Amino acid sequence: MHCSLQSLDLYRQQSTFVSHPADGKFIRESCNGLLCLSEGFPFETLTLFNPSTRSVSPSVPFECSDECGDLVFRGFGYDILHDQYKFVMGCRASSLRTDFKVRSGAIVFTFGANPCWKTVDHPVFPYHVADKGDGIFVSGTPNWLVYDSTGTRDYETEWFVLTFDLKTESFGRMCLPIVARCSDYTQVPQLSLRNNCLFYSVCTTCILFCTFWIMTEHG
Repeated sequence: MHCSLQSLDLYRQQSTFVSHPADGKFIRESCNGLLCLSEGFPFETLTLFNPSTRSVSPSVPFECSDECGDLVFRGFGYDILHDQYKFVMGCRASSLRTDFKVRSGAIVFTFGANPCWKTVDHPVFPYHVADKGDGIFVSGTPNWLVYDSTGTRDYETEWFVLTFDLKTESFGRMCLPIVARCSDYTQVPQLSLRNNCLFYSVCTTCILFCTFWIMTEHG
């Protein structure tokens, strides 16, 4: 993937060099060799760190809504169109289970010489992010494995990929291949990265087989 020297140098005019940049911070995501660090819980500040040069960007306050608690999804990646690194965070579920109240918008933070954050609309369709909510960055978009939680039984659950286009700062969805379903999964379906491609797998016990799907072209 193309990355400009400006991005990889963390906007050198404002970066500093430190021996222990991660003191008191957590590694949240990585992209193109850069680490996205946060301080506090769930997120109070955001910082970019380049391990190869040991340069670190200024820590910037990050306002995180408390409506999600610690149930958040997050993603980090490079916007090639605007030559910017961005961090996105939102609620792992599209609605509260108790009263189905619609969540407020997700938050997009843009790193750079003039860092800023904004609120964007959550997806309009029902979803629930699986696993820990870490995004997988491919072709300019963080991706999450999600399911439609409105089904009444596990084997009726519809799984798909939630995407966030860093260029347009908008959410989308990609349908996953339909596989034979039964009421007894050996594991939750998995979404991972293989050779810079999204890799989807699901195994069942009722008919003793596994299905693997590799998306060679994103979208």
